Amino acid sequence: MSFNVLKPTLYLIALAGLLVVLVACQPEEPAQVPIVSVIEGGIERTYELPESRTVDEFLNDIGIERGELDRVSPPGYIQLTDNTRITIVRVEERVDCEVENIPYQQQRIPREGLQP
Repeated sequence: MSFNVLKPTLYLIALAGLLVVLVACQPEEPAQVPIVSVIEGGIERTYELPESRTVDEFLNDIGIERGELDRVSPPGYIQLTDNTRITIVRVEERVDCEVENIPYQQQRIPREGLQP
């Protein structure tokens, strides 16, 4: 009688062991390289991010120069993650001067105490 009880137990242990071996033999999924998009001047470019970087470090690595007034979103100190989108808005300061004649009229009002 004990043999009949032992047989299903051994069968379950063997089945569990086989299941563990089969699950352990599954191929690992390849590590996905994070992707970063940069939008500059209306053009979007996509780059792979092989290692952790801040926005400023990444833009320096890919050779994008920024002017003093240019705006970068997200800020330069932010750590990049997968699917981060960096937007660069170029800002130019310009002063325009125009000379324009404005028509006017003169009106003379004589006063008694003042000489003309």
